[in-house]
Amino acid sequence: MLHITKTVKRIALGFLLALLLSALIRSVKVPFLTSTMLQGFFYCGITIAWMISILIRINERKVRSLLVAIAALVLLFFYFKIVRYNLIPDFGRAHRFFWYAYYIPFIGIPLCSILIAVRIGMKDDQRLHFRWYALYLVGLLLILTFLGNDVHELCFRFQGNPDYERYSYGPVYYLSVVWVLILTACSFIILYRKCTLSQVKKKVYYPISVLVLELLYMFIIFLYKGQTPDLPIIGYFRISEVYSICNIAFWEANIQIGLISANSEYSGIFKMSRIRTILVDENGDIVLKSASAKCPSKEQLLMAREDACYIAPDMRLQSHKVKGGWIYWVSDLSGIHRLSHQYREAAEQLAESNTLLSAENELKENKLRNEWKNQLYDEISLIAKPYFTRIRAELFQQDLSDRTFRRQASVACVASAYIKRRANLMFLKEQTGLIDARELLLSIRESMEYLQFLDISTHVTMLLKTSVCTYSADTILLLYDYFESFIEERTGLLEALMVRLVAENALTFKLIASLAKGTKDHGTTGYVGLSSAELAGRLIASGGKKTEVLEDDTLYITLTTPQGGSDNA
Repeated sequence: MLHITKTVKRIALGFLLALLLSALIRSVKVPFLTSTMLQGFFYCGITIAWMISILIRINERKVRSLLVAIAALVLLFFYFKIVRYNLIPDFGRAHRFFWYAYYIPFIGIPLCSILIAVRIGMKDDQRLHFRWYALYLVGLLLILTFLGNDVHELCFRFQGNPDYERYSYGPVYYLSVVWVLILTACSFIILYRKCTLSQVKKKVYYPISVLVLELLYMFIIFLYKGQTPDLPIIGYFRISEVYSICNIAFWEANIQIGLISANSEYSGIFKMSRIRTILVDENGDIVLKSASAKCPSKEQLLMAREDACYIAPDMRLQSHKVKGGWIYWVSDLSGIHRLSHQYREAAEQLAESNTLLSAENELKENKLRNEWKNQLYDEISLIAKPYFTRIRAELFQQDLSDRTFRRQASVACVASAYIKRRANLMFLKEQTGLIDARELLLSIRESMEYLQFLDISTHVTMLLKTSVCTYSADTILLLYDYFESFIEERTGLLEALMVRLVAENALTFKLIASLAKGTKDHGTTGYVGLSSAELAGRLIASGGKKTEVLEDDTLYITLTTPQGGSDNA
């Protein structure tokens, strides 16, 4: 059902009153006022009232401007009529000019109508296509043709002297009628096609009925050759009045059914709103209040102008400056406070849970670290145990001579250096699985320092041919075990020992041992558990190489690790 607001009711009532008064004025003579003047004042007042309502109700700036332009053209219509019939002598050139001027609003109103229809749904800053601006040129050409009719008579053709009783219509007049009909019909069709709401489309008979009424009256006027017929009801109204009223009624009907969006009854909507909102003037007096809003004190209203304040534990009063006063609204923060409390509780529980998890993870990490350390210490213990057993048996024998004790102590120092360095290399292995070849150099160098106590000349060097000299930890440990096993097997046979490491793609271990004259390279079993020959066999099995040459009591041994050892880093 069509909803008619109070504003529209007042406008419709005013138009009906103007129509009745206009009918009465045409039939009753009023002293000092002509019927044309009185009718014009009534219609102008109603048109101005409708224009003001458009300024209030329509939000789209360009559409609002065009509707106001239609109202202004209607006012111009009545202005020309008042001037023509009350201020200008009859049958003069000026009198005819104001008659021709009627066609300025007659042609301009349909032009505004089609532009309104095109503008609906567009943004205010969006420009129209250039083809629509061509209508301005056509409308202007038609208006200028009407104003210059005395020169060419293309609009109205007079028989002899210009006379309102004896004239006929020219081609431009019919063209203007076609202009009005086509543009008005197109404007409605465009509005209808842009509408997507079926409820609105069901009400299109309201604006259509207005158009039918206007067309019917224009057809009757055409049959009577532009003269108002002396018929019941119809005879009381002129074409200018009907044309103006019908155009305003047409666009008001479009607004009411929803083809043009509008806002009205703000105060009623404001009062029914569930938002706790209050409108006050500059003095702090309440102008409007929603049904759910409570009235704060003036002190609270003034305080809220500076900054938001609480009027209840969960109610915050805020404000914003508007034209003519202030708007206040109350925000219910109980839900936010409840969620905040729940969030804090959840955060505390989560923090406690995270603390427990961190402690549990730390315990697991410490347990794994201790298990790893215990496993590593067990491996070191397995390596060190036979050394300690043998050293204890040989070093703490009774009746040892000083020379024998010194020799056994030197052997024990060599073994201790091996145990310490072997354990260090095992720790490095557990970190990344790779060991720098320079760690092997330091380990061999320390062992050789203690070999000098056994009157063995030693020397160790290293040649770096690559910037990356890290190799598999197992390979480094295997080379160090081989070195230890070699010197343990030949402790009593060695006179001099030299080791040279060459670090490149593969690690090369070169050993030169000078043996006592007249001896063969057979040696004794060492503490490592595997003989040097067995360790060399393991290297060869993994892809390494070994060369061994005995020449003039000098033993030359070269061990080469598998290719690509340094690339593993």
